[in-house]
Amino acid sequence: MRFGAWAIAVICLLACGPAIQLPSRGGPAWFEVRSEHFTLWTDAPVERGRDLVREMERRRQVILTAMSSPASRATAFVIMLREQLQVGDYVGGRFIASAWSDTNPTGQPGMLLAEDDKDRLHTANHLLAQLISAQSFANRPLWLRVGMANYFEVFDPRQGDTDVRVGIPRSDHLAILHWDYQPPLAWLFECQTARCNDRLFQGLSWAWSPCSSTSTPTSCAAICNA
Repeated sequence: MRFGAWAIAVICLLACGPAIQLPSRGGPAWFEVRSEHFTLWTDAPVERGRDLVREMERRRQVILTAMSSPASRATAFVIMLREQLQVGDYVGGRFIASAWSDTNPTGQPGMLLAEDDKDRLHTANHLLAQLISAQSFANRPLWLRVGMANYFEVFDPRQGDTDVRVGIPRSDHLAILHWDYQPPLAWLFECQTARCNDRLFQGLSWAWSPCSSTSTPTSCAAICNA
């Protein structure tokens, strides 16, 4: 009941904002989709919501396995808005999505993303990694939070696959490792505010995040020892 009341408050806040048109005023209907670990609310077509929840369940398991984390029963609240412009009105123009931890009155983590994001599943990977790492690792520095989310961003499990490759770099992150200017690692490790969370910070965080894990893959050795 506690979460339900606060979830209604959250969605009412969104509905009263400039980007949301209420069904009573000609806007689309809202749907709820539930699974074992997710409750999704969306004003997009309900089938798109069901597809996203199914994919998030699969991708959640991949990330948990890769992090060597025990199975978790924790649930997350997901809001999928129809349009990226709607998301931008709430999280700012430079962001395409957002995730939040369980340190809020609902006691549950959550995420906000857009249905028309063409890279929606990779965005979901990024947000899921943020939520799972927050539950698995206490007091994570900013570079590790950012790096782990980026490390798990680009992977695509297929039905029936027994192996899934994670840690695939985005082309812009990989290119950063070849820049002539590379700041000292102290700059990366000491940053604790969003002011330094730029392209360089994101790329270096991606490169170093697996090196902090006890299950560091062999493929990371070249980066960790560079």
